Amino acid sequence: MILLEDDLDNMAEAIAHGRRIYANLKKAIQYIISIHIPIMLTVVLPLLFGWKYSNIFSPLHVIFFELIMGPTCSIIFENEPLGQSLM
Repeated sequence: MILLEDDLDNMAEAIAHGRRIYANLKKAIQYIISIHIPIMLTVVLPLLFGWKYSNIFSPLHVIFFELIMGPTCSIIFENEPLGQSLM
């Protein structure tokens, strides 16, 4: 942390913002991983096992899911308030 002023009153607020950003990034990464694994399995498993209908999702479907999930994740998790237990 680099202090630009001698006033230390803002340090607690800066630490709270940093903890909020870290907690929200952690939640966003957990969300992304929990969504992408089922999509990958839905696409890969039928191909690996040679199922009759191996093309459940086409690449266009996967791209559409990504276009919806990416911004949704960003909007929801970046704007969450600071939790009670973080400070």
